[in-house]
Amino acid sequence: DVKRILSDQSDYTFPVFRVGSRSDPDTNNFEFWDTAATVATGIFDIEKKTWSIYTKPSATSEPVVVLPMQF
Repeated sequence: DVKRILSDQSDYTFPVFRVGSRSDPDTNNFEFWDTAATVATGIFDIEKKTWSIYTKPSATSEPVVVLPMQF
């Protein structure tokens, strides 16, 4: 499922959806400060001809905007 993959944070060092800082899963201390964060993700639906933009993990949120595509 594309939404689940784009929202994945299971890898502590290299999450797909980055939040900027994370606590160590073993100690729960904020020892890892990531310099990058995911601002937005987009999903193209070719059948519906739409582009859905998410600013939070797409697996657990609604898109902030759904844009029509013409081609």
